[in-house]
Amino acid sequence: MSYGPPSPCCDPDYIEQIVNNAATLNGWTVDEEALRWLIDDSCKCGRMVCWDDAQYIQRYILATFYYSTNGDKWETCSRPSNIQSQQRCPLGARSQDANQNGFRWLTCNDECGWGGLSCESGDGTITDDITRMDMAENNVSGELPEEVAALNELQILSFEENKIGGPIPAEYSGLANLLLFDFDKNELTGPLPDFSGIPDIQQIDLTKNELEGVIVGKGLDQLTSLAFLDLSENKFEGGIP
Repeated sequence: MSYGPPSPCCDPDYIEQIVNNAATLNGWTVDEEALRWLIDDSCKCGRMVCWDDAQYIQRYILATFYYSTNGDKWETCSRPSNIQSQQRCPLGARSQDANQNGFRWLTCNDECGWGGLSCESGDGTITDDITRMDMAENNVSGELPEEVAALNELQILSFEENKIGGPIPAEYSGLANLLLFDFDKNELTGPLPDFSGIPDIQQIDLTKNELEGVIVGKGLDQLTSLAFLDLSENKFEGGIP
């Protein structure tokens, strides 16, 4: 694959304004590393059409996730030195809900084709929304960024057996289309999020973390589609609804 000259939309001030607008709207703090990558991505990847704001933001959100979870230290799928790289990064069979042989992250390739990600239509166009993020046993660490909650079509969020710490952002309670939330065997801390805003979720696996507080009042009793729930080996207290 070859890339043409820089896009006519390669304007750092314009891109920064888009990100600042999104941050103001959502209450985010701008991730400077992700912003610098987004500018680099637009200028070096030869995109000859102006994306709409939503697509800039989707790539920005994924870049924020990458930097927040120490992507350069992932076992596979870390960014290459050349943003135009076509290298692929095979993931283990346990990452079964997303691209197991995708491109490395933070490259010019469509984000739907990056390893561990997929989109609903699967046709690889830039207009697709991310629906699945699945990367097991890949030395993913750091903390989960709240920006992921803006991926409104997300159905699968699975990073089992990694080293992710910190709290589960409360904003994740707004992922209304989520079906599977799997972070067993990580280092998550803090309270259980309220799941009542995710009515169709089918599987929640948070075993072997450092979560604490109570389970009552977290909406679990409202989840009529829930088929699997494992909260064992945490630090919860109190009753079970």
